[in-house]
Amino acid sequence: MTGPRKPLPLDECGRPLDLGAAPAERVTGSGPPPSLLDLPDAFWPLDLPLAPGALALPAVDWWLLADVLAAEAAREQSPDLRAALTGETGRVQRERLGLVEGDEALTNGSPAVRQAAAAVVTVRADLATELTELFQEASDDSHPAPMRAAAWIEHGQRIEDATGDVGRAYASYQAALLAVPDHPIAVALAVDAAILLKRHADAQRLLSTNVRKIDMASLRSARRLDLAHVTDDPRQRRSYLELAHTDDPNNATALRRLIRTIRHDGGGTPTALSELYRRLAGLAEDPITAATALQLAVVVLGSEPVPAPLLADVRAWLDRSTDESAAQGLLDALAYALAGQALARHPGHEPDPNYLEILARLAPLLDDTREQAIVREQIARMRWLATPLAARQSAMSDDGTLRRLQDTGDDDILQPDPLTDDEAAAYRLLEVDLRFVRTHLPEQRWVWQALADILRATGDIAGLVSHLTEWAQHQPHGAERAAILVRLGFVHEELERNLPRAAEVYELAVAEDPRSAHCLRALGSVYEKMRRWAQAAATLQRQARESSEGSERLAALRRIAAIAENELHDVDLAIATLQEIAQLDQDDVLALYQLAGLCRTHGRTPVLIGTLQLLVDRLEENTARTAILVELGEAQEFHLKQRAAAREAYERALSLSPGYTPALRALARIYRDSGDLDDLLRLHEPEVDPTSDPAVLALKAGRICFEEVGDMDRAIDYLGRAYRLNPDLVPAREALLQLLSANGRVRDAYDLLRAQDLPHSPALLADYHYRLGLLAETLARKDEPESETAFVDEDRALQHYRAALAVQPQHGLASERARRLLVANRDVPNLVRLLEDQSQHLTGPARAGVLVHLARLHLAERNLDEARRNYEEAIEHTPDDAILLREYKNLLRKVGDTESLPNQRLRLARVSEDTHYKATLLVESAEVLLRSAAPEDREFAANAILGALREDPGNPYAVRLLEGLLSDPNNPLAMTDAVGARAVRAQSDGERAIFYLESAELLEQAGAVNEAQRAYRAALRAMPSLAPAELGLQRVSSGAARESAAPKTKAVSVHTLMAEARDAAVRAGNTGKPADAEVALGLLGQILGRDPHYRDAIGLARALASQLPEPKPALDLLRTVFGRISDAGLRYELGVYLGEQSPRDEDALAYFTVAAQARPDGKQALRGLVRCYQQLGKEAESARVMEQLLALYDPADPSAVDLRLILAGYLARAPETLARALEHGRIVLASRGDDPRAITLMAGLLERTGQPAEAAELLDRLCARERDPDRLHELYFRRASLLAEVPGREAQALAAVERAAELGPGNRTTILLLTRLLERLGQTERVSTFLEPIRLAMLGGIGRGALNPSDIRLLAEVANRPNPGLAQMARLLVHALEPGESIGLPDGFMRPASAQGLQAAFATPALRQLLFAPGELPDINDLLTCVETAMDRMFPEFTGLNGDETVPVPPNVDTGAIRNNLQQWCRLLGIEDMAMRATSINNTVAVLDEGEEPTFRLGVNLWLRGDPISWRGLGALALARRALGGGRVRSLVPVELDLMIAASFEVTKVFNAITADPDARRLRDVANNLGKNLPRRQRRPLLRVCQALSSHHFEPAATARATLTTDLRMALLLSGDVAGVLSAACLLDGFANGNIKQRIVLSRNAQDLCVWMLSDAYLALRKAVS
Repeated sequence: MTGPRKPLPLDECGRPLDLGAAPAERVTGSGPPPSLLDLPDAFWPLDLPLAPGALALPAVDWWLLADVLAAEAAREQSPDLRAALTGETGRVQRERLGLVEGDEALTNGSPAVRQAAAAVVTVRADLATELTELFQEASDDSHPAPMRAAAWIEHGQRIEDATGDVGRAYASYQAALLAVPDHPIAVALAVDAAILLKRHADAQRLLSTNVRKIDMASLRSARRLDLAHVTDDPRQRRSYLELAHTDDPNNATALRRLIRTIRHDGGGTPTALSELYRRLAGLAEDPITAATALQLAVVVLGSEPVPAPLLADVRAWLDRSTDESAAQGLLDALAYALAGQALARHPGHEPDPNYLEILARLAPLLDDTREQAIVREQIARMRWLATPLAARQSAMSDDGTLRRLQDTGDDDILQPDPLTDDEAAAYRLLEVDLRFVRTHLPEQRWVWQALADILRATGDIAGLVSHLTEWAQHQPHGAERAAILVRLGFVHEELERNLPRAAEVYELAVAEDPRSAHCLRALGSVYEKMRRWAQAAATLQRQARESSEGSERLAALRRIAAIAENELHDVDLAIATLQEIAQLDQDDVLALYQLAGLCRTHGRTPVLIGTLQLLVDRLEENTARTAILVELGEAQEFHLKQRAAAREAYERALSLSPGYTPALRALARIYRDSGDLDDLLRLHEPEVDPTSDPAVLALKAGRICFEEVGDMDRAIDYLGRAYRLNPDLVPAREALLQLLSANGRVRDAYDLLRAQDLPHSPALLADYHYRLGLLAETLARKDEPESETAFVDEDRALQHYRAALAVQPQHGLASERARRLLVANRDVPNLVRLLEDQSQHLTGPARAGVLVHLARLHLAERNLDEARRNYEEAIEHTPDDAILLREYKNLLRKVGDTESLPNQRLRLARVSEDTHYKATLLVESAEVLLRSAAPEDREFAANAILGALREDPGNPYAVRLLEGLLSDPNNPLAMTDAVGARAVRAQSDGERAIFYLESAELLEQAGAVNEAQRAYRAALRAMPSLAPAELGLQRVSSGAARESAAPKTKAVSVHTLMAEARDAAVRAGNTGKPADAEVALGLLGQILGRDPHYRDAIGLARALASQLPEPKPALDLLRTVFGRISDAGLRYELGVYLGEQSPRDEDALAYFTVAAQARPDGKQALRGLVRCYQQLGKEAESARVMEQLLALYDPADPSAVDLRLILAGYLARAPETLARALEHGRIVLASRGDDPRAITLMAGLLERTGQPAEAAELLDRLCARERDPDRLHELYFRRASLLAEVPGREAQALAAVERAAELGPGNRTTILLLTRLLERLGQTERVSTFLEPIRLAMLGGIGRGALNPSDIRLLAEVANRPNPGLAQMARLLVHALEPGESIGLPDGFMRPASAQGLQAAFATPALRQLLFAPGELPDINDLLTCVETAMDRMFPEFTGLNGDETVPVPPNVDTGAIRNNLQQWCRLLGIEDMAMRATSINNTVAVLDEGEEPTFRLGVNLWLRGDPISWRGLGALALARRALGGGRVRSLVPVELDLMIAASFEVTKVFNAITADPDARRLRDVANNLGKNLPRRQRRPLLRVCQALSSHHFEPAATARATLTTDLRMALLLSGDVAGVLSAACLLDGFANGNIKQRIVLSRNAQDLCVWMLSDAYLALRKAVS
């Protein structure tokens, strides 16, 4: 701290006191008094008259002098001399020592001495006088205490300074303290005197009292140093020294004494002692002292890391100091310390830059070049580790052998990445160091190798070649030089692409080491690249001969075989080589496979058979042996024609692998060819083919019996077995159905088809009912005619057909069969209803045909109105059907409708192609229209006559009617049209003349003069002398033409309007234009305005509404006309139509109501009313209308049955109408006794009316015919519930509920009813028989996400007696799901495993296997355990485990909430405690050893989204991974876990498809690091595990999912924390919102964990670890 300095204290005289200066120490001796001879030379010669002050002697010497003089005086014999000595003694005592006793000696002394003393007194007072005066002043009580204290202080100081008598001075100081107890000067002087007198207790007392009152830090530090000096207790002394250093950090004395004390006592840590030395160095004034202190600070650290401040001080000293000797010592010590740290770190760790800097500073200071080279080698090694080259090849752990770069398989060696400027500079520095070391330490192999790698990395190929050449020259002849030459050849081969030069170098290498497989392999490789296959094969053969290792020889032989086969095409060499491989390596089945493939390709059958036999003998896996045996059989069968041997091979293969498909096919082929059909059938037994579905096997056997054996009964037996084994096997069921039908067992076929589940597709369901109908109809034909059974079967057939039509109304086959059946039984009403129902679902011509059929039926029943309505509706759909129009015309003629008949005849004539028939229709229409008095009808009749004549010229009926019209004075015809229409073929000239004459007269009357002249001339040409023609020609030529009638205004006929409207409607329907529709609707409006009952116009308007895109105008026209219609039939039809077309239910209800009033028996209107009331929610009105509708039906009618079922359902809703519903139900049950719907309805009604026994009997009928398991379970449960209420029927209720429990063991209500009935009957022990089915069903439901705490609570109750462990686990799970509803904690809550139990469980293979998930094989767990040993150095490279990804724990997280639980679980694994950290990588859960204590690291998303319960479970998960032996590798993300597994296969050189990783670079890096860091003792187990997993298929991320499941299981087993582990599983799946039950329903991992904790496996493990 800084601030104003405090003023120095003043004495009593106002003088400043210097309290910082300590008095000098005086050393006093002890022993006999000395003699004069012992005095020093300074005393002699002695001039006694001189004053003693003339001698500059210290006080101790004056005491010695006085003693010597007194002793000499006592021994002297001469009186004079003795008097002189005695006087001198007194003089010294008085003047120098201040002793009063000197007066007596001086008095007894010689006069000369007294004279000298007097002379001195005249000059100054002697010491004794001064002391006496001071004593008197100090003893005078009249003076103030401070003055007396000052006198005592001065008295003591004068004694101490002059005489050195510390004891007398100490007494004076004490007297001063008595006067002023806190006098600072007195205290300081007293302390110094006590220390000199070795009165440490007094000094310690004084200092302890005084030190607390000192404000000056430096003075307080000095006093504490004194305290430390007088203190005997080492700990107290160290405390005083530390306080002194604290008070004055710049006090070097305090720091030195503290360091000395700490080193002497040995109580301080090296780090603390080093820090003190560092501070001492900072206080040192000269650089040598500072360097010495810094060196000591480094030395005392030992193996402790060098602190950063110390390194900073060392750098600062080195920067400002030029003393190389001191710097070298300091750098030596620091380099030694940093080297120890480097050795303590993991191999391969990134080098310490501080160590590198220190070595760089130290190297230039060394004089010896070899020592300097050694240091620069260390620098080069550390710089090497910082380069990417160290990741591929660890030069620090080089074992002295040279490895070929190509063996690493790294593409970067051939094509290195371009270097950045920093990397290039680092490589240049490293190259300089390596070249220096190579010069002075050429025996260092690593230097040569590292320099080669550096040259390659920098792209200096020429330098690399020169370097390798020089290296080879430095090596002696032999293997070492050969290895270097191989590397040089590799540079020529791969980098320079100089294959000939590479071959030459490789040949030199082979010459140096002829037996080196490495050299031979390189030479062979370059020959292969040069495509010199013969030389390559010869080299490989030489390599195989020279190789002493079996693996090398086998590799060479394999390559020879590949070259011989693919390049030289020497099949014999390839076969011979492969045979040699097979002889050398009995375990090499791959060579045998290759040999077999080669023989198979080139037709070497004998060798192939021998090879296959060797494979059979050597293979251990039955599956592989099976495939080989099948191939062996095929070779013997097809090539050698040895069918017996082939059959034996096939049968042997089938015995090894029952159900092997190729063997089965081959044996089936042989059995068929040899006619052994019984053996062929035996192949389809489940014992022979256990892998196939027994039902499928039975199906195949049935087909064989039917198609090949021809035994239909046996085929039916096999197919029946297939159906019993799997009722859902459609081919078996269909084949059985066909065979039963073909065999005449139609009843069985009918039952079989009826027993199957209903198809879900409407088309399939309709076809299903149709087929049932066909079978029922066949049964009816086989029964006795007119028998009751025949009627029942026909009725069933009809019902099935109706059901098919209900599902698919357009099912033509069902419709036709039902129609024929009704026609055959002459059941016209049901046929009519069938056709009516069918017409509701058809459109267009199909519906028209059904309507025509209905019309004909109504005609047959003399129901002309219904027939007419059906005809009209049919005409709406097919307006141009001539036959339909003709039938309708006949109906109108029969009805006598003269209004519509002409229009229909004209319409029929329009579509008819027969001209004579068309003319007849037009004539008939004209005859009807001529009877009308309306002039427009006569005009329309005239047009019809003209049209008839145009179609059939000369038609006598038309001609007669035309002449009648022409004779009428008011005829509506134009003469020109009439003349044209009378064209006939004349039989003679006279007839032709008469025809032309009449035509001319008509034309003349019409005013057509020119046409009349031409007609007259034609008549004269036919008969030249015809007088009327001549007169007419003259009259016309003279201009006297007849007067023609004036044109009259004519009214348009309604028939004309109808024809125009029909044309307009057709045009509007084709074009869809609103304008055309408006024209058609306008014409129809005119027609209906004249006659609202005009049925053709109404029908055309309805047809137009169905054709137009916007039918609203046509519907509005019909709604307008509807109010004017008074005819009941037409009002009913139009009301029904408008009701069906109304968009609002209220409008539809109004129209249907009017239609029902117009025709109370109209079913269609009543149905519409029912539908509208139902949609409007008016159930009472709907039921009333239903009853009206049912009155129109026969009770046995199918439509009535369906409608009555619906009505009963409505009536059953209200208690007041329940009796009516029951009555309707009885009617339905009486007519349909086997209808499930009727039985279900009746049972429900009986149950509601308090008749449970009767309801149960009805449900029994349903149970007998039901096939659906879920529906059957419901029926049995319902029956049991009903019987349980009937006294005396408990046994039957128990039987029913037991059957229900067998079908649905997971249903909670069923089990509750079962337990209640068993308790009532006293048979509670029988509940245990249902425990396992209940648990299985419940676990299946949990696995599907159906998690119900009530079900689990029920399981606990059921398992309470037979399985207490399961009951306890179920209660724990319920408590975890619903903690708030539990009363108290269940037994076993949060009970962790014991350490001994865990060890025992893991030591038992069977129990250990129970822990693993299905996807995690034991070999996978062993692989992860092996890899975990390498994760000590590798884990920072992976996502989530890297220290750079560590982030602070979120501030809102309370880690203390889970610390107690984690500490308890940690102790199970031998861990005291864990620090808690967060990482930025999501879903990270791991325990890492990052410092003095393990660290529990969680992803920050888990900290943020989780709660204390889930954090607790995640902690258990991390510890579980550690307990499984893979705390870090099992924590990897899925992608990196797969990468680590692939790297394991790469390291062990075992092939697996997982090694085809898309990130090849990352895989290489991980594989290289794993190979370097994997301990040697783990390599063989890892190789064994990888070989075992070589054929295992690793799905991406599947291993991570399986290991997570295992980890969660282990976490639950370890901690016993059900809620925590389940919450952790949900959180890892991404579900953190909602209660735990809602999260488990969404989390697949949590569901699997729930299933596992209720399984026997977990219960057994839980029992073992407790």
